Amino acid sequence: MYLPKLFAQKDMGLLQAHILKYPFGTLATAIGGIPQMNHLPFYFDIASNCLQAHIPKVNPLYAQVQAWLKDPVNSQDLPVLIAFQGPDAYITPSWYPSKLEHGKVVPTWNYAVVHAKGRLKLQEDKDWLTHHLTNLTNQQESRRNSTWEMTDAPEDYTDGMMRVLCGLEITVDELVGKYKVSQNREKQDQAGVLQHLEQSEDWQDRQLANLTTQTINHSNKPKTDY
Repeated sequence: MYLPKLFAQKDMGLLQAHILKYPFGTLATAIGGIPQMNHLPFYFDIASNCLQAHIPKVNPLYAQVQAWLKDPVNSQDLPVLIAFQGPDAYITPSWYPSKLEHGKVVPTWNYAVVHAKGRLKLQEDKDWLTHHLTNLTNQQESRRNSTWEMTDAPEDYTDGMMRVLCGLEITVDELVGKYKVSQNREKQDQAGVLQHLEQSEDWQDRQLANLTTQTINHSNKPKTDY
């Protein structure tokens, strides 16, 4: 990921909170020269610094990872990259007061994303899967103000479902964050962007406004968006 210093988010607490807030990630792998992406909900166990997910065993990734791990040439778990995309928005130059002053402005796109680099291993133990699915369900149910639990379904039904699943456990080696939120604009342009995002009917715009308020840096202003 191209990461200008001005847009680098290095606060580990914020990066972890970002993953908790936007847990639907994109898992990127490259096995045997074949790039592949899977879009999965993740549970982040911060205490153990591990990301957890699951896939059906019919997913080609399952067989690919099995073959990779069995190859004696590979001495460690599979290196992977996971992207957790936060809010993003098109930024029109018409929001910049500087447009009226000199017109030297162009459109851009503001966004927040966190990349997690780590090593993946498979988990097929029933207890591990049960614990993972329980944590993931509880994490998401709380956001819906709901109370559904795995034990609400018949045990033979959930057991049958889990038999066709495989767990993914990724030990996180590095978190890299990029928050591009108009740090490179003059204060008046930053204010113009923030005002329009806050007043937008789009929920993602308003989320980006909140993030902008929290992270914008008024002291650094590079000459370009790129």
